[in-house]
Amino acid sequence: MARPRGIALPVAVGVAGFVVLFALQSIPNRHAIEANLTSRSTHALRAAGLSTVDVSFVGRDGTVHAHTTGDADRALAIVRTQEGVRVATAVVTPVPTPSATPQPSPTTPGPGPTPSPSGPPPVQSQLAALPRITFENGSATLTADGRAVVERVAAVLQANPGVRVRIEGHTDSTGSAQANLALSQARAETVRTVLQSLGIAPDRMTVAFFGATRPLVPDTSPANQAINRRVEFVVLP
Repeated sequence: MARPRGIALPVAVGVAGFVVLFALQSIPNRHAIEANLTSRSTHALRAAGLSTVDVSFVGRDGTVHAHTTGDADRALAIVRTQEGVRVATAVVTPVPTPSATPQPSPTTPGPGPTPSPSGPPPVQSQLAALPRITFENGSATLTADGRAVVERVAAVLQANPGVRVRIEGHTDSTGSAQANLALSQARAETVRTVLQSLGIAPDRMTVAFFGATRPLVPDTSPANQAINRRVEFVVLP
């Protein structure tokens, strides 16, 4: 006997609905996992005395950001022991050392006026000197002023085609750790997307996000919270 044809459509719709529901539920769950792994790993790094090392997660995959190879190796050993971590890799960004002050040549006939420095400042200094990138309240949408600053960042990068940068997202401590981590990621990703639309090649940019785990100042007032809400650029070696 032939099977009734009317059964197939409700079954297909039910399966599709289940798939969509599962996908929607998995997004906050992933963010919660990332926030939990970041928090536990950061606490373990600080307990080990690695105060200058940071870690971020995409799903269960961690990236350690350190200034020396030794710190990176120690941090990787710690992060990889945290329950739930699948893999961990390291990015080493050495701290720039100040250039030695040039000594007068023995043939120089006595002191003279100090020559003015020539050429533009290093790219890291140029980026750090730009105004803060601003977003609409509680969202990853750039304000008009924020968009203008990103365009200035693009101009600096276009003038220095060999430079690669890490775009770092940060928030204040208002709200949950999970929400702050997701917002910091979304804002950093927005900046990368806009820079790419302005002609900056995708392989010149990476993204890291830290939520409220790396405040610049104590997060105890609206003025300080405004300082801690930021997107920073780190020039990669």
